[in-house]
This record gives sequence, structure tokens and C-alpha cells, in this order.
Amino acid sequence: MSFAEVRYQAAAVRRLRSAVAADRMAHAYLFVGPRGVGKGLVARQFAKLLLCEKRRGKDADTLEPCDTCGSCKRIDRGTHPDLHWFRKEADRNDFRVSVVARRRGQESASPMVTVTESVVLHPMEGRCSVTVLDDAERMNTEAANALLKTLEEPSPHAVLILLCAEASQLPGTVLSRCQWVRFGPLPEEFVAQKVREQMAGKAAEAPVRGKKPTPARAISEAEAAFICRFAGGSIEQALRLADSGLWELKRRLLAQLPAVDEAAALDMAEAISLWGQAEAKRGHAAKKSAEENAARRQASRLALAAVAAAFRDAIVVASGAPASVRLTNADQRDVVESLAAWPAEACARAVTTLADGQAYIGRYVHIELATENALVQMSRLRPAAAAAR
Repeated sequence: MSFAEVRYQAAAVRRLRSAVAADRMAHAYLFVGPRGVGKGLVARQFAKLLLCEKRRGKDADTLEPCDTCGSCKRIDRGTHPDLHWFRKEADRNDFRVSVVARRRGQESASPMVTVTESVVLHPMEGRCSVTVLDDAERMNTEAANALLKTLEEPSPHAVLILLCAEASQLPGTVLSRCQWVRFGPLPEEFVAQKVREQMAGKAAEAPVRGKKPTPARAISEAEAAFICRFAGGSIEQALRLADSGLWELKRRLLAQLPAVDEAAALDMAEAISLWGQAEAKRGHAAKKSAEENAARRQASRLALAAVAAAFRDAIVVASGAPASVRLTNADQRDVVESLAAWPAEACARAVTTLADGQAYIGRYVHIELATENALVQMSRLRPAAAAAR
């Protein structure tokens, strides 16, 4: 593996190579960009470059880890003593402070090494130590405050890398003490190719004894196009959506839009609720747990966003855009054209109403009530002329 194999993130890679070539690394980096676009892959390659014993190349265009020395091989195996990689606990939605900093009286609840300890430990083998905090925006307030002191008093022999999809969820005091490295969304065609490859790979996997095999599912070109546009350039998000059933749900929801009324809106809300419950069950979330609530909230927000995308498509069509312009819901062009006959203001207000619904759900308003309210308010925007047909 090399930096050359990292696709469509040339600016980020060049910036990191330049820092190493000039021996002017920051003490803390914030890798910010959508999930599934290569932040973790680049972080691992950057750590390998920092710890490599025999680097190849000399400048921002050619510098690479050798991939043959003991240090590179240990990083590939995940056993290098100077690389510490932290992820949130599987049964939680946030990072607890015990993962970030050890507190008096709670040693037994903490990992063997915490984040703040890893960045002050003297490197055992390499020039420096590297600590990576994945999904850093999921630190709770207490954990972020515990990390702040480390950022204010950096160790000269440590590099801290925060991987983050939503920088706005981190305190400004943390953001201001990191050097930002931005990662952009991946092209739709590339994401679609990776989704098809991954799903083909799953279908080819040998069944595991004692485990019920998952039936192989082919993904159509129309579904792949929708998922990849909706995933925002993230392979991880696209794969999740491909397995989620969002495609079938959105086709059912959009089919009701041309003749939507309050009854249809309530039916749509019920379909979204059932899908959210199925998503939570698919993720093995315990009933009435924080994980189940989080899965249901995410599902409802995704479903409302899918409906809003139809109104955005309608605005594009109504504006007279050429047929070559890509629509998110090109597979349901008849629905989009029906919505395009609505007044432009009504379509714009529908998008805003559905976006507000997503925001309310994100702020822990009751999931079903917020979903129903958004869809009912949207149905009331349907023009009288359309309702009479």
C-alpha cells in the first residue's frame, strides 16, 4: 500500500508529505471530510511514513514509506508500539472520558493506555509516537475538555491525528489547536464502482458454518446511481445505504408525492417508522437502548432527506435545466416532473420543511412526532390545482 493508491485526495496527501519532507510536522492534525473517503487510510499511511526506518523519495511528490522495514510491517499488522489507534466503544454512541483521560478512582474502567497518556509516552522504537482518534466528533464534552490540556501543552515527540466527519460538533477550542487537512467527497462513478465490487465480493464469500447465509443481491444501475448521489461521495455511506433498503423505501414514499394529502403523509411517516425499527434490529441494537434510538433517528432523517431530494430535483426541472443534468431521482422522473408543476415557492418551502424536520429529530425531539409533523406540513403545501386533479 502507498500514497499513490489513495484516490482523489491529492491535496491532502501532498500537504502531509511536504510536512514530513521539511521535518515540520504539526503536533495535532484534524482530518476533516465525509466518512468513507479515505481519512483513515491516509492516517495509517502518514503514521507509516513518520515511523518508517527507510523512507523512499525526498519531496512532496515522491515521499513514501518503504513497506519492507520492521516498522512498516508492524504497522500493517497493527502491532507497532508507537502507533495508538482509538475508536469509540462498540456499545456507545460517544467517547467516554475514560478512553481519553484516566481519572482518579476509575482506573479499572479505562483502557490500558488512554489518549492523553499515549501522547506523552516516550516512543519505544520510532522517531515519534502517533495517536489516532477515529470519529473524534463523538467525544462528549467531558472527553473533549480532557483532550484540550494535551493540545495546549503538546509533547515534542508525539503527533495526534483526529479523524472527523462533522467539525462543527467539536469545541472551537479543540479545532483552533489543530492543523486542518481537508478531504473531499469521492466522484460518484468511483463510489458506484467500489459499491458494486464490494457487493460482488460479499456474494462470492463462502458461507460460514453455523451462520445463516445472507442472500446475494444484485444492485441495478439506477439504484447504484441514486445511492452514490445520496451518499455524498462516501464509500462507507454508500455501502450502508445499499444494505439498508432505503432504495425500496424512497420509491414507495415518492410514489405518493404527486397526490399527497394528510392521510398519505401519515402513511409515509408510518413506513419510515417501520423502516427505522428494521434498521435498528439489523444493527442488533437492544430494544429501548440508546443505540436503537440513534439508529431510528438516523433512519428518519435519511428518509426525510430522500423526500426532500425529490423536491430539489423538481426545482431543477422547473428551472428548464437540460435533460443531461443529473437528478438524484432520475429513476422516478414522472414523479419529479409532477412536482415540478407545483409553484417554485411551494417546492422550496417543502425542502425547508423537511430539512427542519431532520434538524428537530437531530435535536432529540420525539422521532415519530417530528417525522409526522414534517410530512403533514409538506402535504399542506400541495397546490389546490394539483389536489383537484
